[in-house]
Amino acid sequence: MNTFEKSTISYCNFLEKLTPNSLSALNQFVDQNIIFSDPFHQTKGIENYTAILDTMFLTFDQIDFKTKKIFYNATTGNNFSSFNWRLKMRHRKSFKPIQIDGMTLVELSQQGLITRHEDFWDPSSSIYRIIPLLGSAVDFVRKRIRDTSN
Repeated sequence: MNTFEKSTISYCNFLEKLTPNSLSALNQFVDQNIIFSDPFHQTKGIENYTAILDTMFLTFDQIDFKTKKIFYNATTGNNFSSFNWRLKMRHRKSFKPIQIDGMTLVELSQQGLITRHEDFWDPSSSIYRIIPLLGSAVDFVRKRIRDTSN
């Protein structure tokens, strides 16, 4: 197992056990200038990435993140890997459960730190559905698409 594989596994394990109290250890896994993006954010720097994770803990509880499978690039010298995952959580105000299935692409430095973390997931299947009115509209559109495809 090479450094990139070990670092990716360690990062996934860290994310699976992440709590508000362990956020301060993020710098053991990611570069200070990490680039983070997902359907709602595009930011640079460990402080901004930490703020996004902190906001998640303030907005949701019963957070359960599980890595399903890790994929490594077979090209020698390539420092990219990816993993698919499932995130379950509950919105603190509405108490609505949310489940997100996604995929993450990470790029690692020669030292094994994550320099880029890019999440891919469908917000219409989860987050949009807990927003009043928007959630109903998304459900309506999804149902119409399903009905017309049958």
